[in-house]
Amino acid sequence: MDYGQILSRSWRITWNHKFLWVLGFLAALTRVSSSSSNFNYSPSDTSAQSIEQIMQFSALLIGLCCVFLVIGLVLWLLSLAAKGGLITAVARLDNGETVTLGDAFRAGTARIGTLIGMNLALLLPIILIAALSLAAAFALLAGSGITFASLAEEPAAAGDALVATLGLFFFCFCGLLCGLILLGVFLQFISAFAYRGIMLQGLGAIESISHGWQVFRANVGEVLLLALLFFAIGIGFGLAVGVVLLPLTLLLVVPIVGMGMSGGTPGVLEILFLVGGSLCLGILGAALASILTTWQSAAFTLAYQEWTSKGDQLKASV
Repeated sequence: MDYGQILSRSWRITWNHKFLWVLGFLAALTRVSSSSSNFNYSPSDTSAQSIEQIMQFSALLIGLCCVFLVIGLVLWLLSLAAKGGLITAVARLDNGETVTLGDAFRAGTARIGTLIGMNLALLLPIILIAALSLAAAFALLAGSGITFASLAEEPAAAGDALVATLGLFFFCFCGLLCGLILLGVFLQFISAFAYRGIMLQGLGAIESISHGWQVFRANVGEVLLLALLFFAIGIGFGLAVGVVLLPLTLLLVVPIVGMGMSGGTPGVLEILFLVGGSLCLGILGAALASILTTWQSAAFTLAYQEWTSKGDQLKASV
């Protein structure tokens, strides 16, 4: 594969058809829903808080969680439609067709049910592994409790058992975390080609996953090299975005940190400012990432078409 040609073609499509950036922005919004809601707050002096204040804060926290849950779901659906529309638009533009933003987004929404099914199917292995790991952890803790109870009269032995249990738990957790990361990376490759199988070949949810695996297995070396190229580009882009967002982040965080260090307790307005500011920063980050997201999606779409056409040619020759 000529990687330079793929990257240049995808960049020309990305730059000459800037409406694709809107789809790239929507596709990148899932990062906002996963990052902007990660804030923690604990009063510095709970005993000094009245029951009414605690109840108000609890109601506010529950309300914010519900709001972020709804926002996250909406952003996820928008992201799925945008990713599907972006794939279709790039393929049609590469063929010399005329495509509008509305055409692209309608193509994504038309297949939204299949895209949801594919994503949920790919999540099942992670959910099952997490559930089994949680059950194993509870069993380990229950067994440890029985052991500690039987060794209550021997503190030294109980201490050794505690250290051994914690060590085993730590190594198992690290192994599980590494395994889930590798599985997540693998599923990302499968989903990338499953998306394109759904949008460009009209496959179903389960069929697209099998198709994604076949494309990945047949072109694993070239896929990994293209991914590494964009990984390196993403690092440089991330550093540039970090330089832009760091001052804004400091303006948002420093007042809250200063209040906490001085012994003050953030009120409702401060919390809303922090949450709203985090959401705005996430949206700004998604806007900056939209160009890279569009370029990367376009490159993988063009590469996918080349890989699948190569496979079709081999089948035809046989």
